[in-house]
Amino acid sequence: MIQKLTLARLENLLLQACDILRGKMDASEYKEYVFGMIFLKRLSDQFDAEREQMRKKYQKQGLSPELIEKQLQMPDKYHFFVPEAASWENVRHLKRDVGNSLNKALHELEESNPDTLEDVLKGINFNRKVGRVTLSDSVLVDFIQHFEKIPMRDEDFEFPDLLGAAYEYLIKYFADSAGKKGGEFYTPNEVVRLMVNIIGPRAGLTIYDPTVGSGGMLIQSKHYVDERGEDSRDLGLYGQEENGGTWAICKMNMILHGVLTADIRNGDTIKEPLHQDQNGELLRFDRVIANPPFSQNYSKTDMKFKERFSYGFCPESGKKADLMFVQHMVASLKETGKMATVMPHGVLFRGGEEKNIREGMIKEGIVDAVIGLPANLFYGTGIPACILVINKEGARERNKIFFINADREYREGKNQNSLRPEDIQKITNVYRYKRELPDYSRFVSLEELENEEFNLNIRRYVDNSPDPEPHDVRAHLLGGIPESEIESRNEDFAAHGIDIYSFFKPKEKGYYLFRDEVAVKEDIRKIVEGCERVAEKESDIISALDQWWYDHLDELVKLPETKKVYQVRSSYIRSFVDRLDQFDLLDYHKIEGVFVTFWQEVAADLKSVAASGWSAGLIPEEEILASQFPEVLQKVKDNEERLTELEALFASAEAETGEDEDPEKTEEDNGVLSKEQAKELKDRKKELTGEMKSIRKNELKPLEETLKNLEKIDSEAVQGSGYNPEEIENKIKQAKEKIGKNANRLSDIEVKLFRHEALEDEVKKLKAENRAVEKKKSNLVEKAREKISEKEAMGLILKRFYSVLEEDLRDYMKSHLLDLTAYLEKLWDKYKVTVRDIERERDKEVEKLNQHLEELGYLG
Repeated sequence: MIQKLTLARLENLLLQACDILRGKMDASEYKEYVFGMIFLKRLSDQFDAEREQMRKKYQKQGLSPELIEKQLQMPDKYHFFVPEAASWENVRHLKRDVGNSLNKALHELEESNPDTLEDVLKGINFNRKVGRVTLSDSVLVDFIQHFEKIPMRDEDFEFPDLLGAAYEYLIKYFADSAGKKGGEFYTPNEVVRLMVNIIGPRAGLTIYDPTVGSGGMLIQSKHYVDERGEDSRDLGLYGQEENGGTWAICKMNMILHGVLTADIRNGDTIKEPLHQDQNGELLRFDRVIANPPFSQNYSKTDMKFKERFSYGFCPESGKKADLMFVQHMVASLKETGKMATVMPHGVLFRGGEEKNIREGMIKEGIVDAVIGLPANLFYGTGIPACILVINKEGARERNKIFFINADREYREGKNQNSLRPEDIQKITNVYRYKRELPDYSRFVSLEELENEEFNLNIRRYVDNSPDPEPHDVRAHLLGGIPESEIESRNEDFAAHGIDIYSFFKPKEKGYYLFRDEVAVKEDIRKIVEGCERVAEKESDIISALDQWWYDHLDELVKLPETKKVYQVRSSYIRSFVDRLDQFDLLDYHKIEGVFVTFWQEVAADLKSVAASGWSAGLIPEEEILASQFPEVLQKVKDNEERLTELEALFASAEAETGEDEDPEKTEEDNGVLSKEQAKELKDRKKELTGEMKSIRKNELKPLEETLKNLEKIDSEAVQGSGYNPEEIENKIKQAKEKIGKNANRLSDIEVKLFRHEALEDEVKKLKAENRAVEKKKSNLVEKAREKISEKEAMGLILKRFYSVLEEDLRDYMKSHLLDLTAYLEKLWDKYKVTVRDIERERDKEVEKLNQHLEELGYLG
């Protein structure tokens, strides 16, 4: 049985395709090639599958071969008709003029499907110059041959939307690679998810994104409807995008997700919105969602539908088109419609015409909420942004606006911050149920807003600045830790099984000292982590998790029958929160965060289970190798460890080589030389070998022959010859000594080179062995998978699911414990050294200084 493609396997194969082009050009330049090839292969493979199904159907109906062939050539029989030039059977054999042939394939594919593909593929040019060169035939052939290994028929995928999910993964990959430019076509998934939660799409509604980018917001809206157990096919998706390349990516995204009815237009939304009704009026939608480009200019020249901007026009210069986008979205909403859009904070408080526009919208009651987001979430800018929520339903009765300030809650990243699952859940729940939380959210009345001149600056109404750090003057002067600061976190410590007072001993009324066991700050962490009650508390929580898992396991086991992935999610998250909320260790939103984190990690596998059953293909390669071929993994591990050791030695040799260091005099016992040392020794070996050869030929051999000839004649003749045998013997001795010295040096050099080259050969051998194992691994894994029954596969997969959930929960508990430890360490740093300690230390130093000055005679 051929294993179907899992999402992880497909993502890996597509990244390998990217690797073929990497180095030839930037990711931002080759993304269209990858997307184009995916699209070409997918449509061709599925076309072949559809044609074969029709052939079998017609044969079963008894049609003649001639009539069958005629029917199979009719384009309207297929979702997408693939002409011969675009068929994979033709593409896979390309060897020469490959760029032109691929361009022709895409052109003919587009021409054969004008209703769905017009202008989508024409922007992809495989002959486009990057710098001064184009991609060579050999690179393009390798690219094609790699896609030859990726089957893309429906029946090849573990679940129906797998290719669409992989396509989204690639879009994010290219956005990450493009850095700031990634913001032109991609909004971070976490922000999109939050916005979709806010607008709450439902089946039967129309969703519109006027700056649609690569289509992520529309696709997420579709997923949201699926999660509610509704039919997302009964959802109208509309979008407009100005950038032609990004528009094409969006079109392909929709098609690869199976959304063939999405209406995606290419054009400038502010200048000319292209979605119009039968009367030529602006089309209106149930939901609008967008992340428009920040701080753009615009022009009134040739602008259509100027009546959209009923609240006023922003200045055409100065990059202030933000509220123009907002007004267009408002005009595109039905009277019961709702929208959410990302905006820079400037739109909330800038004066002039923007203030008038804000005032008009607020007085009309359509502004529902303003949500402040953390800084550095987006690719295009590091500044914090907000989500502006407009809701026309109930606008006449609305006399207040709901503010949420969530800019302090996020996961910090090296290059970019992100919203955590618990952050998304908290914002969603607080907005949805309009919960007023201290320093986080509150309603602001129209009267208060009017008094503030309609300034919507979030911090003006919800200031979440941290409280000033408390400092007890008495404690700083005389020592001790205030009881009030210990008591303030008592409940948090108790939730994790820790009595915070167990770290302290009484000093005087209202003050404590760290107990004697805490001699240095580092002891705090050791005592916290070694606390028995911590382990017991965490064990109780894991036991509750374990019981919850087995109480609800049957719903997962039956997924291949019920197919209800999203219903399981909805059921699981409610019961999961109810079970764990009783422990008080994590707050409600963090418990939701644990579950959502887990679900995101296993969602693709669960879709596969629902669609294709408990397939062994879902078991990770490393897990199969570990259970079936542990010796293979051990061999790779041993090789990697030795490689790491050797590469460190070689790197150290390169770093430590001195400019004047003589490689013959090095005493390294590890045998490793730097490249420079090895080259110098090889050169000296060559010189010494040549010198010894020259001495033998030009000195020793003539001297030995002369001496031999002299030995053949009598002594009188020798005397008459002018040669002195003793002198010649002495010269022969000197020549042999020179040869001997060189031979000894040569031997030492050869030993050094032999040891060095042996280690170089070992590195090559280890790398070759690992490459061979990598090639062999796939075959081993596939053979092992064939032996695993569906029941065994289910057991292994469920075990992994539980391990993922348990690990996520432990990560959150660990984070909580680290926070408690950090608080104790902060108390140590704050109050360990008193003012009196500083004064005493100062007095000691002054005394030392005076004594020194006396010794020098400066003081009497």
